[in-house]
Amino acid sequence: MLMAVISDKGYVCDAQVIRGLDKETDKKAAGAVRQWHFQPARKDGHAVPVVVTVEVSYWRKDGELVQFPATPTLTQTQDESAH
Repeated sequence: MLMAVISDKGYVCDAQVIRGLDKETDKKAAGAVRQWHFQPARKDGHAVPVVVTVEVSYWRKDGELVQFPATPTLTQTQDESAH
């Protein structure tokens, strides 16, 4: 699991492992997340930076790390001003 800072433009500014497996896998997971782009969070109608937690799934074949997920698909946005 990683903690990521998402800018008001939707770019990942920082990604830190908060619960990992091993150094190699953790480094690759953080690198993959840093390449993602999100729809910016919004508050009162304006884009704002946020801190989020991200769970990264991966696959191993014969003990070797073979694939990290591509950029996540945005499934829902939430405008906090609506609450």
